[in-house]
Amino acid sequence: MIQIQVQANSSPLSGTEGTKLTSQLIKEYLVLEAENDVALKFEIIDNKMILKGRGDLHLGVLLERMRREGFELLVSPPEVVTREGKNGLEEPYERVSIEAAQEVTDLLSTQT
Repeated sequence: MIQIQVQANSSPLSGTEGTKLTSQLIKEYLVLEAENDVALKFEIIDNKMILKGRGDLHLGVLLERMRREGFELLVSPPEVVTREGKNGLEEPYERVSIEAAQEVTDLLSTQT
């Protein structure tokens, strides 16, 4: 999982590419996106809008969609989401369990 920080475009060229320029519009859009996309997490920490997603592609597609819809925003470089655990710094991971019919597991075991 990676995270990026987004904010309204404050550069001198602001408003030349898009029409949706305010932090409020960006926040409203990202809140709706986070409700519809279970892999996307949106937080506001110390007046900073933080987006957490599955990876570069996941967040890149969202940002490109926003750009095409007229949003102008500044984006920080992506950072890997970590936490302090028992063994030091840990990255998030998921456990996956797959249940399959016996015929499928027999077929797969004969192919290896």
